[in-house]
Amino acid sequence: MAVSAKSAAPRLAQAKIRSDQLNTSERDVIADLFAVLETLVVRNELPAEAQGIYDQAVLMLARRWD
Repeated sequence: MAVSAKSAAPRLAQAKIRSDQLNTSERDVIADLFAVLETLVVRNELPAEAQGIYDQAVLMLARRWD
């Protein structure tokens, strides 16, 4: 079953970003960024081009950390 960007977004935005290559501060910044983007997605306020880029990023991260 494919993961949709909308269903993966809340989980990714709220989940702690896990990577040995990032320090805690960098992980916090990424998590905060996804939380802000998620808010824009939920409000349908993200321009179409940005929405596509966001969707691709969420799906890429979902595959990486699932």
